[in-house]
Amino acid sequence: MTETPPPDGSDADTAGTRAGAAAPVSAPPAAATPVADAEPPTATAPVGSPPPAPPPGRATRLRRTVAGWRAGFWRRFPAGVGEARARRHWGELGSEVVERFVAPLFHPTFVLYLLSGVILLGGVPVALEWVRYLLAQHALESAVAARVSATDLPALPSFEPVLTALHTFYPALAWSSAMQINFAEAKTDDRARKSLRALAFVLATVTLLMSILLNAARPLFTEDGSLRFGLLGVLMAVVLWWLANAREQTFLEPLSGDAPLGGDADGPAEELSGGVEGFAT
Repeated sequence: MTETPPPDGSDADTAGTRAGAAAPVSAPPAAATPVADAEPPTATAPVGSPPPAPPPGRATRLRRTVAGWRAGFWRRFPAGVGEARARRHWGELGSEVVERFVAPLFHPTFVLYLLSGVILLGGVPVALEWVRYLLAQHALESAVAARVSATDLPALPSFEPVLTALHTFYPALAWSSAMQINFAEAKTDDRARKSLRALAFVLATVTLLMSILLNAARPLFTEDGSLRFGLLGVLMAVVLWWLANAREQTFLEPLSGDAPLGGDADGPAEELSGGVEGFAT
């Protein structure tokens, strides 16, 4: 049986259909992804100009705020009373105090008199009351160790006489020193010494108030606390005595009047080194 050939052109269509079926189907073109908006170009500083200053930090803002408050505070005062002048006055007082503290350190008479005459002899009443307290405490401990009956035991030692002697020692020393500064510097016009007189009276007043409070309201303080405040008062009183006598010539070693001349003019002559050899006249 013979196949009838397809009409003209059907072979070509059939071959094209088979070729299309054999070839892989290509994927559809991918959709174009949207492009993100580009960032605008940043402005660049011209060449040679300094970089912009960073924003002030917290510390800088705090300093500026304090400076503004300080300027507003000093504007309340009349002209001529300013921060610079106030600093100068405090600086003059500080220099005066430092000079009076340092200068006597190089004079043994001053230091030895302070230790022996002011602290040791001035503190004799405190030392006596302390010794009596220690002896009474020792007697009580000895009686307890000997098993003495309760009716024969000595009285309990009291620390109050020691505190009373201590709290009456330092206000007397402080006020006598403050009055000495006031009398010695009364005729001077030096601003630093005038401020020193005020400082002396402030410290003396503080020691007096401490003494009154610690003696009158003693039940409010423990023995250790009262003793600590008393030692603080003694320290303040000694500081006032030091400031008052720092320039007292009685406690300072005198300088030799012949020091600029090289020694004692009435002493034996000393041969000088050198000669006139080699000099022509």
